[in-house]
Amino acid sequence: MYGTTPGFHSATPLDTPAPALREVLQQAEALDQQQAQALMQFQQAREQMERSQGGQMMQ
Repeated sequence: MYGTTPGFHSATPLDTPAPALREVLQQAEALDQQQAQALMQFQQAREQMERSQGGQMMQ
């Protein structure tokens, strides 16, 4: 089956079984954890920058 959305091209084989729901959920949870960790690191870096600039807020 081929997608028809302009700008997006994909092919999905219909004879390949879908992955198990448990596997999909584990992948989604792993991605969520990675994003949460990246956000925490960003916030820590921002706070450190604000402290080093004498408390000025970044906007």
